[in-house]
Amino acid sequence: MNLDEHIKSWNYASIKILDIRHALMEQGEELRGYHLPASSFLFSVRGSARILLNGTEYMSEGFHVLHGGKGLSLDIMLTGGEFEYYLVFYRAILPMPCRQEIISMIERNRPFHIQYGFAPQHAISLLHKVRDMEEGWRLQASLGHFHVKVSFYQFVYQLLCQLEVQGIKTQKPELVAQAVRYIHEYYSMPITLESLAEGLNYSSSHLSIQFKDKIGLSPIGYLIQVRVSTAADLLVTTDAALHEIAASIGYADVNYFSRIFKKEKGVSPGKFRSKANAEKAVKDNAMISKRLSIVPHRNRRYIDNDNRYLFSREGDLSMYRNRKSSTLAILLMCFTLLMGACSSSVSNSNANTNGGTGTANERPSQSQTNGDTSKSGNNKTDSNSTAGTEVRTKIVKTVLGDVEIPAEPKSIVSIGLEDMLLSLEAPLVQAGGNEGDYLYEKLKEKKIPVITSSSTPNFEAILAAKPDLIIIINGYVDQAGYEKLSEIAPTLAYDRDSWKASIVEIGKALNREEKANAIIQAYDDKLKQAREKIIQTVGSDKTVALIRTSEKEADLFFPSFPYGGVLYNDLGVTPSASVAEFQKKTEEDWGYTLSLEMLPELNSDYLFVTAGYSGALESDIQKELENVKELEKLQVWKAMSAAKQNHVYKISARHWMLNGPIAESMKIDDVVQALTGSK
Repeated sequence: MNLDEHIKSWNYASIKILDIRHALMEQGEELRGYHLPASSFLFSVRGSARILLNGTEYMSEGFHVLHGGKGLSLDIMLTGGEFEYYLVFYRAILPMPCRQEIISMIERNRPFHIQYGFAPQHAISLLHKVRDMEEGWRLQASLGHFHVKVSFYQFVYQLLCQLEVQGIKTQKPELVAQAVRYIHEYYSMPITLESLAEGLNYSSSHLSIQFKDKIGLSPIGYLIQVRVSTAADLLVTTDAALHEIAASIGYADVNYFSRIFKKEKGVSPGKFRSKANAEKAVKDNAMISKRLSIVPHRNRRYIDNDNRYLFSREGDLSMYRNRKSSTLAILLMCFTLLMGACSSSVSNSNANTNGGTGTANERPSQSQTNGDTSKSGNNKTDSNSTAGTEVRTKIVKTVLGDVEIPAEPKSIVSIGLEDMLLSLEAPLVQAGGNEGDYLYEKLKEKKIPVITSSSTPNFEAILAAKPDLIIIINGYVDQAGYEKLSEIAPTLAYDRDSWKASIVEIGKALNREEKANAIIQAYDDKLKQAREKIIQTVGSDKTVALIRTSEKEADLFFPSFPYGGVLYNDLGVTPSASVAEFQKKTEEDWGYTLSLEMLPELNSDYLFVTAGYSGALESDIQKELENVKELEKLQVWKAMSAAKQNHVYKISARHWMLNGPIAESMKIDDVVQALTGSK
């Protein structure tokens, strides 16, 4: 590391403190596979532990400092009785405009992403600063947070001085090794090139080039190989059904899984299993024991971008530490004792993570008297109910089992389905989201607390909301995470891509089926009017294309891409013929990545360009729009048919990269405004 340039980088950057955590780990606790959602300092003050930061081992005894960038993996294993530490999360950005040499220097050194760890010689001064920061952060006031920033700069200044004096070596995380490690650990989660690059704090084009140079495959190609290899092992060693295996490796569509498997292995999954079993029978006639179901993966953290499900740029900064005893059960018990409430245990023995696809059968539970929490048969009393009050429950049937929920839910926590639940006017007591979300202001207006969406649920925040029902986006958690949520309250999961089907099922569960159908009808009426207006204004023979740009490439989205359907399929215009041509070149169903040189091949009458991502802040959107302006100066851009006709329209990814009645309605407004000049 060039220390002089490193110091200059800190001097030029604008710093935003995202969170400060003070934690005490006790014997039996450990932290595994926590991916840093932002650049971070870990400052240990007491105890001893073995810390792995992106695979590099540090032995921490007493005072110790570690620094790592966004996306690095953190593991903490105690080597003593306890371990106390502080975590400071921050984000560094360059204010614009900025001289090109400064930008080049920071891009070359990546100072806020480098990794190092050492025992400081003058730790007490650092301790004072980090304690000041933590105390100021807890004040939750503007002046307190300003004090935090002042203390942070003083902390960094003293740290840099000690780095220089002690001659500490730093290292840049090896990008491809990070990506490979992440893919092997989280292959069962929805991963795209963009989400992987975003999680590692690199551009998708840079990651793709580096990955291909070292591995010989694209990141997604490597991901497919890992998934198929895992599926092949499960086909041979378990009796699990194909849809179970497909879901366990990240494919919700079993037919798509079969196509991918056949392309990689040359035979269908069924034939592969039959052939393997036949060979095994010939080789060994002894009794072969098989696992009857897939062993649940250990709790994985989620990464994705707006191409599917949830994504947070900064991420929820909470961590879930594994304890050999049941930490969550203890937390629940302590919370109950503190609140002085009598609670019945919440049991969902047949619960599952799939969205509801059946009907809800209602039934009353027996009256509770004198605080008695006993149950008769399958009837259940809500854990938040008052003694002596009868609470009815009903069964929501799902494809893998039944979930018992309150007949009239009064306090719902949502993660990822806020669009539909807001439309249904559901009684939300907490929602997932970020400051840049298109629903953020609406949620704030309704005084619904917004908890930052992240790779894992914020169990503590959800528990504090005291919900009687939790509704999440399908695929957000694995089985272990689902069970933890179900310990707090009955939990249902639904798909967001097919929002019309999901809103009807949610409506059934919440006794709002009539309202759900009315929402769909109102949306269809708006769609019909918009289509008629567009056809009347521009005709029915016009073609469109939907892209998202970066500095050196553009993603062309296909009609099968769930977030572009309203443009391609519903509004009276048709996908450009060139879209179909690019579809022939790939097996991907979402789209195709174009180099800038290929842009003139994109022959469409109208071109819609998404800016940013679903949780982008206004500053991020503006930055992306500036990048598009730079592309518009290029000859390859000007050579596009839509550009020649001045038919290029920039739209916000905040709502275009998500689905739901509100988001889809906003998309309709965008297209009508662009093509007709009015809403």
